[in-house]
Amino acid sequence: TYGDQLGLALITSEGRVNRTTCHIIDVLADQKDANYQTRTYLTGEPDARDFLVMSIDYLHDATNTSRITKVLVDIAPTANYTSVMEDINEVAKFSIERITAAQEQIDDALESRATQTVFGTYTLNVLFSIVYLTIGMAIVSTVRVRGLRRQISILRALGAGSRSIVIASLVETSVGVLLAAGIGAVIGVILSFIFMNLPLVYIGVSTLYTWTRLPVLLQIPLVLVTLIVTIAVGVSLAATYYVLRRTLSLNIAEEIQYTE
Repeated sequence: TYGDQLGLALITSEGRVNRTTCHIIDVLADQKDANYQTRTYLTGEPDARDFLVMSIDYLHDATNTSRITKVLVDIAPTANYTSVMEDINEVAKFSIERITAAQEQIDDALESRATQTVFGTYTLNVLFSIVYLTIGMAIVSTVRVRGLRRQISILRALGAGSRSIVIASLVETSVGVLLAAGIGAVIGVILSFIFMNLPLVYIGVSTLYTWTRLPVLLQIPLVLVTLIVTIAVGVSLAATYYVLRRTLSLNIAEEIQYTE
């Protein structure tokens, strides 16, 4: 049977056994009210599954020692972990054998060849996306304006000024690009949420693991998205302006008779 008490036997360095009984107040489960299907979790030790949290003063008294094998320090996300490690070493210079930081492992992973390859591929994808987008928008803007040559010439014949025609065309181009970017962003976010919730199947294993159980986070690089949209709008406006200036410099009579 299961209960709220646990028998504990502490063995000292001299080989003596100190037995006691403690009450269980929590199991540190990763899910609440999930019966026996949860897993225990100890902060700083993600691989530890069988552990006991108790008073360190009582443990020292029972084992007749003052030794501490590990101390976990929680620092602010914006803190410089290198400076924190140096400060800890200064406080207890001769009492600590080794100081490590989780951020060091992250830095090592970022510096690894595999990670550099991933980031290199990501960078190339971004560059190719910018190139394809700018070239595509330039072509679309050029073709669209050239297709309006006759209509623009009619407006000129009716007395419309070149400045008003250019401003109207640039505003139309800007609105079209921003509207397309907004629709694409909404579709991309929706597809991301759909793929994040798809089941993940391992080959040879019949059990299904959903993506929601994995550390999958949706992050939108606002700076990068803003840069890409800005480049797209700028290239579209430049192409539109260039083609418009050339169209407005042509003969009105000949352009009115222009047909494709």
